[in-house]
Amino acid sequence: MNRAGLSQFDVVDIVDRLSYANRSDLSDNRINPIASFPSEGIVVWGQKTLQIAASALDRINVRRLLIYAKKTISSAAKYLVFEPNSSTTYQRFTNMVNPILDRVKQDQGIERFQVVMDSNLNTPDVVDRNVMIGKIFLQPMKSAEFIDLQFIITNAGVQFST
Repeated sequence: MNRAGLSQFDVVDIVDRLSYANRSDLSDNRINPIASFPSEGIVVWGQKTLQIAASALDRINVRRLLIYAKKTISSAAKYLVFEPNSSTTYQRFTNMVNPILDRVKQDQGIERFQVVMDSNLNTPDVVDRNVMIGKIFLQPMKSAEFIDLQFIITNAGVQFST
């Protein structure tokens, strides 16, 4: 509900009130319905993309992460065009990218990441073609789409471990 609210966009009402079954049918078909809940207001109920294959990219939060990462890192990397294809430049690249991804990790967008730009990727053949290769590995944070709460009633005298 924190990330799906539409009140910030001045949405005041919806035309059709969807039942749980309607919302489930739409969700099964990768459509995120807009729903209204009395206490929470109007929300986008879901986070699926239209991608059919099951992968991390079939969720909106991961697609937005990738769009953001590509945009910000590409914007930073453009300052390395025409620079020497050397270990010093590789280090400059990782020094620019790591803080960007550290911020995303701190904001819980990714679990882990690794930035690689080195002579293993940039072999003499690659350097001779005037290319510089870097790889950015991202492990996106998964979101909780369902919360399964289990209530257990116990008999008197049961000890709870802390």
